[in-house]
Amino acid sequence: MNEYGSRIKNLNVLDRYKFLTTDELIDLSIKEKKTINVLRVVHNVISKDTVDINFGYLGFKGKRKLHFYKGIRFKKAEITVGCGGTNGYQPDIRFVFDSLTNEWKIIQKMR
Repeated sequence: MNEYGSRIKNLNVLDRYKFLTTDELIDLSIKEKKTINVLRVVHNVISKDTVDINFGYLGFKGKRKLHFYKGIRFKKAEITVGCGGTNGYQPDIRFVFDSLTNEWKIIQKMR
């Protein structure tokens, strides 16, 4: 989680949305004894007037036991990442700043 995620985490949003760190997701998975599915939102600044937004799914499965990897660890996580496809880079949403209207506009939905 970066500084923007930390600011969002403190907002009062609906009960169905949670903004958790990686460690919090692993602990939740261990507590619930199941895989926790997460929607990840990533932005990519293409230029000063173009921003791409991409959505992806992650799965966190935490296990508590003794692991030996770069020292002793008591928790381990298996993280699965959804495939983005084989069509090269295609953003889910692209925003472009229109200097005439002084607004951000969606110019293309790629998928």
